[in-house]
This record gives sequence, C-alpha cells and structure tokens, in this order.
Amino acid sequence: MSKTPSLQFSTRVLGKDVAESLKSGYIKQTVRSRKQSAPFLMRRGTWVPLYLDDQQLYDVRITDIIPTKMSEMSMSDAESGGFEDVGELESALIRAGFRFKPLYEYSGFKILFTVK
Repeated sequence: MSKTPSLQFSTRVLGKDVAESLKSGYIKQTVRSRKQSAPFLMRRGTWVPLYLDDQQLYDVRITDIIPTKMSEMSMSDAESGGFEDVGELESALIRAGFRFKPLYEYSGFKILFTVK
C-alpha cells in the first residue's frame, strides 16, 4: 500500500504573509520541481492533505498539473501562489532550493488545487 502524497509548505520558504494566506485557503497553486511533483502526476481530481510547518491545515483537490519553466512565471502565477509579484515568487523559489543555477534554467510543474 502506497502512502498518500501531501502538499508540504514552510513559513520559512513562503514568508509570513503568504503563510497566513495559505492558512486562510486563498492560495490555489504551488510550483514544484519535477521530483517533488512526481507523486502528484497521476492524481488529478484526487484529494490530498495540505500541511504548513508539519501541521495539517485542510485537504485540497488537485485540479491540474502543468509543466513550466521558471522563466515563464507570470504575475498570475505569483498571485495564485499568494505572492505580491513575480519577484517575491522568485525569492521564495530560491529559498525552496532553486538556487544552484540561474532560476531561468529550472523547469518543474505548477500544481493547481482547490480547498475542500
């Protein structure tokens, strides 16, 4: 039996204001590396638990998983992730581990979700 994947978030990565938006259920998207996204690729339409700092907040339904390049992040992506602008999103991505080469060289997936 395989363990159900969960979406894990950290206040350290998100920042305090974005973490508060996540607690309130306002965030609808996260950007993850290919490796972090793998457990979700076949889970469109399923419910998974969402955690902030190891505390479960609620369940979310995975609505879509979209391949993306970090160089293609838009203002819409920033807002869907709870950020004020693309620069704030890029800073969070760097804190999340996308820091070993220029950000534009990374690709990953946008995981879109809705709150139960």
